[in-house]
Amino acid sequence: MSFKILLFCFTFLINNPSKGQSEDTCKLHFSSIELESIVFPNFELTSYYFPIKDKFGEHVDFNEKLTKNQIYIQLAQSLPSYSFIIKNKEKVVLEIMLFQQYVGSENTFTFKLCDLRNGQTREIRSNFSGDISMHRANELIELKLDPYARIMNLANIGSEIYFDGRSFNILDYETIKQDIIKQVEESL
Repeated sequence: MSFKILLFCFTFLINNPSKGQSEDTCKLHFSSIELESIVFPNFELTSYYFPIKDKFGEHVDFNEKLTKNQIYIQLAQSLPSYSFIIKNKEKVVLEIMLFQQYVGSENTFTFKLCDLRNGQTREIRSNFSGDISMHRANELIELKLDPYARIMNLANIGSEIYFDGRSFNILDYETIKQDIIKQVEESL
């Protein structure tokens, strides 16, 4: 399976060199964690999470005046959190990765879809709102970088992580997964 993920990363690097991807981003795929695999009538969906804990020392483009916690927040918000492999009859047909990007003060999430049936890659901008993915928020808590860090569930609003003196809205994994399922059903 790691060969397929490496191929996916390589495909994105070739097709999207101007999108800020680098060799460091590709290394994320070797430390992915499989979250789940779900079988549907027409396809199988396998999702992966890319932890940031091992990426701290690999990025040199951050301002030296930032604290360790500030760098972790930047990593959490700039490196891809999730990848999805879609199989149809045991053959990988789609690979999807979720990218987060800040343009000015606007936070956007974009899916990059690689259709292995025809070799085409396309981007789909999502309407998600949030500052950090759910698994990234959990990872920041588990790393114990901030003794005051905590996740708060807010009625009718969703969840937030309080980290390094700031609050960040959490993008729920189930929301992402349901959107992926909808896109896959439309693509197959």
